Formats: sequence, structure tokens, C-alpha cells
Amino acid sequence: MTTSHSLAALIAALLFLSGVSLTFVAKAEPSVPQDCVVTDEYGSQTWIGDLPEPVRAVGNALQEFADSYPHLVTGVAYCSHYEAVTIYVKEHHPAVDEHVATIQDGNPQIPVYTIEVGASLEDIMLAIDSIDLTAEARAPIVAIMPDPSHGGIAIAVDVSRTQIGSNSQLNHDALVAELELEQITLPIRFEPGSPVQETTTTAKDSTPEM
Repeated sequence: MTTSHSLAALIAALLFLSGVSLTFVAKAEPSVPQDCVVTDEYGSQTWIGDLPEPVRAVGNALQEFADSYPHLVTGVAYCSHYEAVTIYVKEHHPAVDEHVATIQDGNPQIPVYTIEVGASLEDIMLAIDSIDLTAEARAPIVAIMPDPSHGGIAIAVDVSRTQIGSNSQLNHDALVAELELEQITLPIRFEPGSPVQETTTTAKDSTPEM
């Protein structure tokens, strides 16, 4: 045993006998401000103000990564005042943490918040695909979409075709039962929606200018 190894062993033994422990502390993640995600009464995120180009660039970089890792990432969104970017993940993973750190190093003035939601986009899409929209009980469903911030599914419902009452009284448990969605284990968020109206307008005419 070399002298350096003997010294290290001696120090470790002394620390153990004295009850002192050594803890290696990882770099702390920034805490998510309470006003980062502002939602409406149905839990859908809202945005206020204009999107700065540097924040857009960070969001695009994160989205490009998310598109390649749907089994790890749930989604990417700007904070409600466009002051930062959130990346929702199933759980922390070295590939995600490394990519976020790289983006942060290049854009230290723009916070990036990594938030665990317990499900990936892949998990959510599998759950959506399992919902049979041809079932009569699900006729009130207008649209189904991923809900990254909750790690689940958002379902727009034509309330006029349900038995639950007004838009402001969306009863979650009653809708789950009425629409026969008990088999879905991911969180479900409901919001009122309007049925798509048939139109003769061409796709070219209805496409907004960029």
C-alpha cells in the first residue's frame, strides 16, 4: 500500500470513529417559481405577454431533444410569462440532465426547470390510443391530447351532450364514469370544448399566415 493510500485510509478511519460522515452534494436544481405555470379554471396553462427570441431559442433546443426521446420526456413549455422554459420528464435521467445542463451553460440567463411528472409522452400516447372513440358512451368527447404538465391526458368535452351540467361544473369523477374511462391510470383533466363544425373552406384558405 502506498503512503497516499495509507493516509487516506487513516483519515477515513478517524472520521468513522468520530462519527463524522462525508456527503457529496450534487448541484442543486433551481426551484420552480409559483407563477411559472398559470392556469385557467380547468387547469389549462395560459400565457401572458410576448415571447423573447432568446427564450424561444432555448425552447426550440429543448423541444428538438424531446422529440428524440419520447420515452423519457413528456413535453416542453414556456413559463406563463415567457421568463423561463420547463421540460417535463417521466423521471430524472442522465441523458436529460446532461442535455439540460448543456443548454443552460450556453444560456445562463434563461432558467430551465426540469419537472418530474411520472409519465413520458410515449406512455401518454399509449393511453390515448387505448381509448375507443367509437364507443357510444364517448360521443361527447371532442378532442384528446397529451397534458405534459400533469403527466396525463387532457380531454375536451361537449358538455351539452353529457349529464353533468354547466361548463363551470365539470365533475371529474362523474365524467370518468360517464365516458367509461376507468381503465386509464394516468391523470385525466377535462375542459369544455365545442364540436368541430363542417366547412367547405379549403385548407389553403383556412391556413393562418406565419
